[in-house]
Amino acid sequence: MSSLYNGKSLTDVIERQKAEDRELYQRRQELQRQADERAAAAREANEKSSFEKILDKQELARQLVDSIQSGNPRNEEYMTQALKQMCDVLDFLLKSR
Repeated sequence: MSSLYNGKSLTDVIERQKAEDRELYQRRQELQRQADERAAAAREANEKSSFEKILDKQELARQLVDSIQSGNPRNEEYMTQALKQMCDVLDFLLKSR
């Protein structure tokens, strides 16, 4: 036997290296899975709840109504948009009961 492989055969050395490579690959896969889970959790946390979305629509409707001025040619557009936002708020409230 050669001292090059510390008394082990070349086949044993290759098999040991394959086993180490598999373990390293599995560790990398697990780390990637954990990173993916953290990223998904962060995306989910950043998404607004339906209640928060409705509050945004309500605020937009309030701003649209406040922007209506007498004699302004865009009044009809503002009123239409405000009514749509109010309908969305009412739909949410009716569905949440």
